[in-house]
Amino acid sequence: MQTTQPDETLSLRLNGGANQAAVALQQKRSCEQVRHSERELADFFENATVGLHCVGPDGIILRVNRAELNLLGYSPDEYIGHHIAEFHADKDVIEDILRRLQSGEELRGYEARMVCKDGSIKHVVINSNVLWEDGRFIHTRCFTLDITKQKRAQQRLAAQDAVTRALASSSTLDAAAVEILRAVCDYLDWQVGALWYVDWSAKILRCSALWHLPGLQLPRFAAMTRQQTFERDSGLPGQIWATAKAAWIPDVGREVNFPRARIADSEGLHAAFAFPIVLNDEVFGVIEFLSHEIRQPDEDLLQMMTAIGSQIGQFIECKRAEGALRESERRLREMIDALPAAIYTTDAEGRLTHFNPAAVKLSGRTPELGTDRWCVSWKLYYPDGSPMPHDECPMAVALKDNQAVRGKEIMAERPDGTRAWCEPYPTPLRDGEGRVIGGINMLVDITDRKRAEEQLRRKEEQLEQLNADLEKRVTERTAELVSTIGEREELQRQLLQAQKMESLGTLAGGIAHDFNNLLNIILGYTLLLEYKGYRGSASEALDIIKQTVNRAAVLVQQLLAIARKTEIKFQEIDINIRILSLKQLLGETFPKTIEVVLDLDSSVPAVWADPSQIDQVLLNLCVNARDAMPNGGRLVLATSVVAGHELCRQFEIAEDQRYLCIRATDNGIGIDEITKSRIF
Repeated sequence: MQTTQPDETLSLRLNGGANQAAVALQQKRSCEQVRHSERELADFFENATVGLHCVGPDGIILRVNRAELNLLGYSPDEYIGHHIAEFHADKDVIEDILRRLQSGEELRGYEARMVCKDGSIKHVVINSNVLWEDGRFIHTRCFTLDITKQKRAQQRLAAQDAVTRALASSSTLDAAAVEILRAVCDYLDWQVGALWYVDWSAKILRCSALWHLPGLQLPRFAAMTRQQTFERDSGLPGQIWATAKAAWIPDVGREVNFPRARIADSEGLHAAFAFPIVLNDEVFGVIEFLSHEIRQPDEDLLQMMTAIGSQIGQFIECKRAEGALRESERRLREMIDALPAAIYTTDAEGRLTHFNPAAVKLSGRTPELGTDRWCVSWKLYYPDGSPMPHDECPMAVALKDNQAVRGKEIMAERPDGTRAWCEPYPTPLRDGEGRVIGGINMLVDITDRKRAEEQLRRKEEQLEQLNADLEKRVTERTAELVSTIGEREELQRQLLQAQKMESLGTLAGGIAHDFNNLLNIILGYTLLLEYKGYRGSASEALDIIKQTVNRAAVLVQQLLAIARKTEIKFQEIDINIRILSLKQLLGETFPKTIEVVLDLDSSVPAVWADPSQIDQVLLNLCVNARDAMPNGGRLVLATSVVAGHELCRQFEIAEDQRYLCIRATDNGIGIDEITKSRIF
């Protein structure tokens, strides 16, 4: 028998100890790895960004992470140890979830609604399965993903779409009201909706429509809402009317300015919001919604509903405009039908869409809408009588060229063969982009006018012949008148000269006396110079003789100027100078018992006149004045400027702004009535 050596035994013992140590070390390392994994798993569970919780087979929450508590707003003590159904808004949903998990089903993408601590609702997607050990339900492993924003966005888009469709399919807001209220309640999870209109005559808001979820029992609140009216700032609707802004009440039961608060609270209504219907910057109405939950204000929702309020306002404005347009079209059709001129409209292809009774009368038959085209399918002719193709008629040209046609005349032949002259006024109708969508044509029956024109043409020919005959007679008569006018002008010149000579004859007596005095002065001084005993100055005597001769010469020159026979010649003359010259003549010829006084306005302008005629008129006035003062007197000659409007009352032809006035005033015996009647 071979025995083991001591060193070999020691070696075996050492190897066995090393193996045990290695195993112990491995076990220690394994435990540390398990603890590390557990720490990592715990850290993952606690600090995951999505909600995690575990529920036992009895539905009690065993564990929850921080993300889920933050999502719902609870503390661990308020959540762990409670039944999961307490935190679900829909009882049937959580019951379905638990039933499926207990049956071994794995849930993926299951949507649910969870209740937050503040009463608000979170929309979540649940992914969950069960940890089973030996066929025994240990706990669920549930991931809770918050999809509230996405869900609300989808719901709000759906609500907006539903409101838009309700408006599009309705002719009035009243017709769309119930559908709008139902859509908002269904898609946004509200239970009651009401529409309020402003009664401008009474200055209050009245309920026009009320809707609530089917089966919801709100008898007293519904009745009160239908009967209630609100003034500005009164209640939630009145507040919206006054501010023109949307508003939110988390719980109407705690709101002072909510007259229906007690009844609403008793029937389970809490949160409420309302927004204005704005039309032309003015509140037209208010829409109000209520919920059986307490809800915190949602600014995004208020902004969306404010936009819907503006959309409804635009709808009302659009419908009013459409109503006004329909009324305008009705009145236009009535006006068109009442017009005596034939009028019809067409589509872009020229097919008739409307015509008035006058068009029926003119065409000789009732046109067929949608079939007849352009000029009511008459046989058409140009003014020269040649046939006109229908596609060249004025209406066809207007539609083809997209411009109105004017100044054309056509002849149309009716079915019975009669013809009518027409003047068409075709005008294309365009859409907002200028494309032709139809046309309108007015056909003026000018048959009577054309007949009248033909008669007028014949009358004009007759008149031309009459004019020719008349011109011939006028030419002959004109020659006679020219001769007669020449003779008349010659007689007028002779009459003027005779008047001058008559005036000179009237002055002859005074002139002769003055001439005798002047001649006596000349003769006396001449005899003195011849007298040898004359002791005076010869030069002084000669000066007196010379002055006397000059006076006589001036007197003769003035008489010759008046008596001279001249042609009528207009020129610029100064009236004041003419009167001063006349005064000198009157001083030499009038009796010394007559005083001649001048009152001349130095500002009077020069005038355009014949000097000879002016002198003659002035002299005649003065001579008449002298004759009216046989025992002497006073003659005043005055000049001034007179405004034209002052003379209009007496002389209608006074059209200028200023006139020169010459007045001859005396204090003689005047003019007898017989002479006045002959003069004036």
